Amino acid sequence: MLLRDFNDIPGPLDSKWFDFGFCFYTNHEQRMKLAKLYLQLVGSAVSIDDIARAYESESLSALMKSSGLDLSYFEAKGILFHLPGLEVRGIYRLIAKINHTLSGRFCYCFMSQPNCRPKFETHLSRESDGDYGFHGTNTWERWQLLNFYKHVFDNQNFNARKMQEAKRHLDRDKLNQYLDSPVPDFQKNIRNRVLGDFMSPKLKACVRFPYGRPECCCVMHDTFAPEGLNWATPLVLSQFKK
Repeated sequence: MLLRDFNDIPGPLDSKWFDFGFCFYTNHEQRMKLAKLYLQLVGSAVSIDDIARAYESESLSALMKSSGLDLSYFEAKGILFHLPGLEVRGIYRLIAKINHTLSGRFCYCFMSQPNCRPKFETHLSRESDGDYGFHGTNTWERWQLLNFYKHVFDNQNFNARKMQEAKRHLDRDKLNQYLDSPVPDFQKNIRNRVLGDFMSPKLKACVRFPYGRPECCCVMHDTFAPEGLNWATPLVLSQFKK
């Protein structure tokens, strides 16, 4: 997918969004730059085997530099060319899971995975469930949170790293303050005294991992749409209107 010059920009519904660094970007224009960089790498003197070996050893950046490619733009933004590290993976896993849940597509998130997913919401990891207000919610509250986070992620000023930093800050109010930026008074706007708990969403709770965060790659898979519909994303369709 990355080595062709069309439809080559993965999104959260694609496993390659994780694998090749596209998850670190905040908008489509930045992802286009990264896709072009991979095409430049393919057009250089390196072989596909060299690229595959560099990917497996997480040394794509070194290969790109040795091929004469300028990485200053990507380094300035802290872009990696491989899967996010275990300690920072949580927020990107949340973004993928929210998109998988609301996509209307089938994916492996529908399957129970008791070691890393909660019992009542198989699309979420235990970390996402506990850290971002889903734990102990009813059906209506979960649906509100899913759509609220999707709205936040689609905001042009959204920054995944800053949101995760706010969540892990010693001041438990930091996440609320961060979310108030794209959606002022978000708690009042998504709360319903009849359908949900008056205190929902409860964002000050957090999951602790005394033995370190567990390895979990179960969300890193593609989603499946009916044959013939995979290409018809809103972004692709918008190109036909120009």
